[in-house]
Amino acid sequence: MKRIVLLFAGVFMLSMYTNAQTMAVKINPFGLLLGNLNAGFEYVLNEKASVEAGLSYFNVGATVGTDDDTRFTGVGAYAMYRYYFAKALDAPRGLYVAPRANFGSTKNSDTDLGVTTFSIGALFGHQWVWPKTGDAGFTLDLGIGVAYFNANADSGVEDFGLDGIGPAFRLAIGYAF
Repeated sequence: MKRIVLLFAGVFMLSMYTNAQTMAVKINPFGLLLGNLNAGFEYVLNEKASVEAGLSYFNVGATVGTDDDTRFTGVGAYAMYRYYFAKALDAPRGLYVAPRANFGSTKNSDTDLGVTTFSIGALFGHQWVWPKTGDAGFTLDLGIGVAYFNANADSGVEDFGLDGIGPAFRLAIGYAF
């Protein structure tokens, strides 16, 4: 059984390196300024498609009632499927459309207030990889779209005003290899 697992792991690792730029690792630089560490991993499926998944950790301040110094910490995850339009470029380069879903859970240790968030939507964006040729390069990923957002508290708060349809934005920098 151990040999079979090692064989499958080896074949998987080999298949990941058969094409140029089959993966990209990215972070959101503005999220760091706001107390959110967001890192993602994109895996190219074929010339026109990829999948991306990521994790978030955040530690943000908020005003709850009369307390101006309430801190919330939490974790989140997202996933998206990307379809690239460009005829002359292969994924992960060029214009794309990406349906996506996000989930997050926060907790305040002082008040035991927890908030669960969920969003589902779509992005239209563009990803650049420099240099334009070669097996690896730096990435810039910009996107804009629309999403349905939902936030639920687990005690005492009925409405955050965060339910409904709104804009969705994407900024990420990283490295494709």
